[in-house]
Amino acid sequence: MRDVIIKNIGIFVMIFLCFSAEALKAEVKLGYYYDSWLSTVTYSAGDVVTYKSKTYLSAIAANKGKSPEAVTTAWKVLGIVAATAPVGPQGPAGPQGATGQVGPQGPVGAMGPAGPVGPRGSAGVPQAGNDVGDMQYWDGTQWQIVPVINPDASIKPTLTLCAGIPTWVLYYCPGTSPYTIGETGPAGGKVFYVTNGGTHGLEAAPVDQSVGASWGCYGVPIPVANNTAVGMGAANTAAIVMACADDNTAAKVADSYVFNGYSDWFLPSKAELDLLYQNRAVLDGFNKITYWSSSQIDSNFAWSKYIATGNPLSILKTTQFSVRAVRAF
Repeated sequence: MRDVIIKNIGIFVMIFLCFSAEALKAEVKLGYYYDSWLSTVTYSAGDVVTYKSKTYLSAIAANKGKSPEAVTTAWKVLGIVAATAPVGPQGPAGPQGATGQVGPQGPVGAMGPAGPVGPRGSAGVPQAGNDVGDMQYWDGTQWQIVPVINPDASIKPTLTLCAGIPTWVLYYCPGTSPYTIGETGPAGGKVFYVTNGGTHGLEAAPVDQSVGASWGCYGVPIPVANNTAVGMGAANTAAIVMACADDNTAAKVADSYVFNGYSDWFLPSKAELDLLYQNRAVLDGFNKITYWSSSQIDSNFAWSKYIATGNPLSILKTTQFSVRAVRAF
């Protein structure tokens, strides 16, 4: 153990001396640490990257496509990445911790079949609507709201009886008719993923909700938001909104979006963002440089998608990128 400590101290001193020597030549304000160097990313002066077991400091602005190993005028060596010390033996198991907090409520499942008609109840008290055009219907027990929807002028909604419930629909009752990729979805977005023969899937909002929102909660782990699979974007978004106190985060921007009376939009997971990119030809305006997903990597980094190449990027949560909300149907 003593030899490992001495070895690590020696490596630290070597890195410190290298950095100090460079510091005598020029003063550069440190920027972001970007992990491994990528030829597709434009770095600023002061940004730090790792390349072939060495760390480099960007010495110029608009530093793109310049290999740290070949272009020495664009990069300055900070030091050699120290080897990881061997892992010590596992200690004895500690006492069992307290039961954690209950996680957020999962997404709403598909509507089940209508049950048998019950006996007629007494007259209920009408409920107040929220918007001009809201209507009410009697469900056998009480009055319920039929919320109005306000699509653009080219779409004419129809009041339809869906599973016995009066519903304003743009095309079909939810879960009754197949949709195809590129078709306008139930809420007026663009369908980019279908399942169950097209009766269910995902649709994207017709416009971006932001071009400059951070992921938020830098330094704060949100384990429930580590999911990357298709179908997990809604749960990720709910966990971020509940746990992150930062304002104007990508998840909160997507969660607060309302379109055509639908308010169940969310920030897509990493895999759902991949599907958005694969079907970007059917989406309007999906051409900003980078979009956030709702999938966290750790307390400091989260997944995003670089639209120019389609590459997934591990980026600091403080970075500001675009937001495109999606919803399930």
